[in-house]
Amino acid sequence: MTGIRIKKLVVSLIEMLQDAINKPKFWKDRDSEIRKLQGEIDDLFDFSGIAALSDSHEKLSIKSIIISAGFLFRNGINYQVSSD
Repeated sequence: MTGIRIKKLVVSLIEMLQDAINKPKFWKDRDSEIRKLQGEIDDLFDFSGIAALSDSHEKLSIKSIIISAGFLFRNGINYQVSSD
């Protein structure tokens, strides 16, 4: 059961990040949107129903933003996400 929750969470996280990355200059000129994205990611972890993720939701959301901003922007990766 937890494996399915984690898979759905990862898919949702990647979709959120993909949508953000596809916005022009998202990482450079949109501080309010970045904070909004961080809040959405924080909620995703906090309300995931997975105790280890819920307990660390703030740290995980910040790290997700930092990692995605660096990795995705630097590499220009466009993910194709499937819910299956």
